[in-house]
Amino acid sequence: MDVSESSQGGVLAASRGNWNFGAGYTVYGDGVSASLSLTRTLPWTFGVEGLSMSAGPALGFGGGDLSEVELGLNVGIQRYIAFDWGAVFLQASAGTNRKNYFTQAQLTLADPGLTFAISRGASLDYEETSLSVSKQLGDGPVSIRAGYRFNADEVFVGFSVNTF
Repeated sequence: MDVSESSQGGVLAASRGNWNFGAGYTVYGDGVSASLSLTRTLPWTFGVEGLSMSAGPALGFGGGDLSEVELGLNVGIQRYIAFDWGAVFLQASAGTNRKNYFTQAQLTLADPGLTFAISRGASLDYEETSLSVSKQLGDGPVSIRAGYRFNADEVFVGFSVNTF
C-alpha cells in the first residue's frame, strides 16, 4: 500500500501452487480503479533458474464508481535471482484491460535489509515511473517504503507485507 498527495493504492497478490491471484485498488485525482486477476503459472522456464511466466483472465473496474467492468487477459514474466549478498527481482506484465503494462527491477541487499526498486507502468488512464527504497523491519515480512513518482512529481510512502 502506498499513499501520496494525489493518490492512494494497494495491491494484493497470493499464490497457491500454480495459481496466482491479484487484486488492486487505486484512488487518484478524479477517479478510482480496481482490478482482479487469476493467472496460472505456465510450464515453460527454458532452463532458466528462477524464471516464471503466467497468463489468465482479468477484470478491470473503472468509471468513477467502478461500474464500468471490462474482461481481459493478463500475461506476466518474473525472474528471481538469489545471491549470497541479497537478490535481484525482475518483473514485467501486461494486460488488455485499458492496455496496461508494468515493469519493475529490484535489488535487495540482505544486510542491511534494503531493497531499491525502479518501476514503470502505464495504461490508457495513467503513466508513471517511480524510484523507491524499502527497509525490512526486523526478521519479519513487513517493510516500510518511500520513493518518488516522476510523472506526478511527488513523494510517496507505504508499506508491504511479503510472505513469498
